Amino acid sequence: MKEEPAKKSWTEGMNGDTPPRHLIQSHLQQQNQERLQEMIQEGVREVQVICATDHECPACAALDGQTFVVDDAPLLPPAKCSCLPHCTCILTAIAGL
Repeated sequence: MKEEPAKKSWTEGMNGDTPPRHLIQSHLQQQNQERLQEMIQEGVREVQVICATDHECPACAALDGQTFVVDDAPLLPPAKCSCLPHCTCILTAIAGL
């Protein structure tokens, strides 16, 4: 019987339970963009980046607490985030006073 050649997996070398980093980052960015769009529809004009822990990476720490006009809100997690898959940064609405 002829054996089938082994197929290389694009996730080869990774823990089978952990999706690739770029998929996690893409999923979290999509969630944050959807959250931002909902805030825009509700009339929010400014957002703030909040990180839930004090152990974030330098890329997240640089954004933590910063306020942005919604049009200038950063993608979260940021491109250089090394907290993944445990990034806790989110955008939160700043209420007009």
